[in-house]
Amino acid sequence: SSGINAEYGGIQINLHFVNFCLLNSIIVRAQIVCCCTRSLLIQKMSSNKSRGVTFSVLAGLSAALASVFGKLAMVDTEKILLPLLEKVLILLPTEISQSIHLNLAYFTYLLRIAFFAMIFVCNALMWSFFAKSMDLAGSVNATVINSSLNFFFTAVSGYLIFG
Repeated sequence: SSGINAEYGGIQINLHFVNFCLLNSIIVRAQIVCCCTRSLLIQKMSSNKSRGVTFSVLAGLSAALASVFGKLAMVDTEKILLPLLEKVLILLPTEISQSIHLNLAYFTYLLRIAFFAMIFVCNALMWSFFAKSMDLAGSVNATVINSSLNFFFTAVSGYLIFG
C-alpha cells in the first residue's frame, strides 16, 4: 500500500490514511458549522426584515399622525375643532365637560399648542422608526412601505376626522 506506514503497539498504521480521515472529519465539521451558521444568519435576517417592516409601518403611521396634528393645529376653530371637542366632551364626566365649556377659548388655545408640539414628536418618531427600518429591511423596502402606509393612513385619518 502507498503512504507512510508506522507501527504503534504492534499495529501497522498508514499515516496518509489517518491524515485523510482527520482532514475529512475536519471538513465535515466545518461544513456542519457553516450550515448551522448560515441557517442562524438566515433566521436572523428574516427576523430583522420583519422587524424592519414593523418599523416601516410605525414610521408611516407616525408621519400620517404628524400631518393630522398639523392640520388640527391650523384648522378653523368653528368648522373643525369645536365639533370635534363637542364629540369628545360627551364622553367626559359632566363636571369636567362644564368647566371646559366655560373656558373653551383658553382650552382651544392650549389644544392648538399641544397639537403643534405633537407635530415635532411624531416627526421625531417617524425619523427614528424610518432609520431603524432602513437598517433592518433595506432602504428600498423601507421607503416603499413607509411612503405607501403614510399615504394610506393619511387618507383614512383625513376621512375619519375631517370628513
